[in-house]
Amino acid sequence: MKWNEMTMIQRGVCIIGVISGFSYLFLSALDLFDLLPISKGVLFPLFSVFWLNLGMIQKVKKHAIWYYIIAAGYVVLALPYLFF
Repeated sequence: MKWNEMTMIQRGVCIIGVISGFSYLFLSALDLFDLLPISKGVLFPLFSVFWLNLGMIQKVKKHAIWYYIIAAGYVVLALPYLFF
């Protein structure tokens, strides 16, 4: 979807998704190079927010459903890290 076609709410959701996606990549790189140990309980929900926001701004309903399923999968992956 083009930036000019989005409403203000969709633009806000898009910005939140981009910020969460970049922060996931940045924190994953820090964890990968052992500069700062970061739990997967933080990384997976952050990436889940990225996929959720991607589904919210999607026009094609089939794609949006797949993005929601991926987001739910990352939440499910994060649960063991949060509680155990």
